[in-house]
Amino acid sequence: DPTIGVNPNPANVINLSFATDTPLFGGGCAANDMVALAIADARARNVSVVVSAGNNSGGDVQYPANCAGTIAAGAAEQDGQLATYTAKGAGTGFVTLHAPGNSNGLYVGASNTGTSSPNSNGSTAFLFAGTSFSAPMVAGAISLLRAVRPSLTPSQIDSLLRNSARPYPANASNSTNLVGARLDCTPTSCGVGLLNVLGAVQAARVLSNPLPVANVQQSAVVASNGPFELDAALSTNSAGGGANLTFSWQQVFGNPVALAGTSTSALQVQSGMAGNIAEFALTVTDATTNRSNTSVVRLANTSVNERTFTPSSAGGGGTSTGGSGTGTSAPAPVATSSGGGGGGGVLGLAGLLGMLMLFGVWRQRPGVA
Repeated sequence: DPTIGVNPNPANVINLSFATDTPLFGGGCAANDMVALAIADARARNVSVVVSAGNNSGGDVQYPANCAGTIAAGAAEQDGQLATYTAKGAGTGFVTLHAPGNSNGLYVGASNTGTSSPNSNGSTAFLFAGTSFSAPMVAGAISLLRAVRPSLTPSQIDSLLRNSARPYPANASNSTNLVGARLDCTPTSCGVGLLNVLGAVQAARVLSNPLPVANVQQSAVVASNGPFELDAALSTNSAGGGANLTFSWQQVFGNPVALAGTSTSALQVQSGMAGNIAEFALTVTDATTNRSNTSVVRLANTSVNERTFTPSSAGGGGTSTGGSGTGTSAPAPVATSSGGGGGGGVLGLAGLLGMLMLFGVWRQRPGVA
């Protein structure tokens, strides 16, 4: 959508706290499934996808956690045994591990009865359990990994979580033998193990040769035409330092503005912001490792409605000069798309019917979310 532009603050991890037995009328998760295509597209954009494994009391990991590329989050008790309600099991293309989700003592959560904003007297506390609450714990662990190593890829994160997971204790499975005793867990029957946040973070700290980090300042709302400075001096090389970095700025959205310093850490937006929303991509390259990384920052003028703004069609071509010189960058409006194949245009009536059916076949035990 050219009126949206490049998201300057894209998600690094997506959490989906829902599960169902089947996607629409089928079983499993086919490669051309609508959700599977969306997950593949997210991973192609360097985003991890965590999904609740499901609350089917020892059954196989449910949809869409069984789609390729996901991290399926099941639930475990404080002693490491699987919660009686949780799904489990291995599969092709996704990682299953179990995070806290106590079904006995439950957890205390906070809520507010406001629908669009908090009610001043609408706060309440409640008890809950379920893989819906185990999944955000895994997503939170991934956010810590990205804080330690912002350049981590989803595949690297999968490996960190898998290799650092604590082994299941003896008799951890929620399946039982003929005399009612719990069975042992195996990587096939249960998953890779129990979520180990500290172990994963420590492993991330010692990874070698990561990508550099393009550390741009936070997107901002501005009140004038310019000038403005976008400072990326806190960008780091692959080793975490500031040496041997090269910088390259480019306007990727909005009406063209006058720029200077496009090859330095500080971009000068000299003018052109009145009635405009502009986005600027910074690519930093570590000259030692020859590895690069990119981030985007947005400036929005106070006089513009961000939801309805459409860039001028006069863009395209244009030049910008680096160093201390001045110049004009005139990009065409950018609409990005990658991966996912033929997903566009499908989510119409079929998509709505699919969502209705998804909720209709949702299996859930009483008291478990």
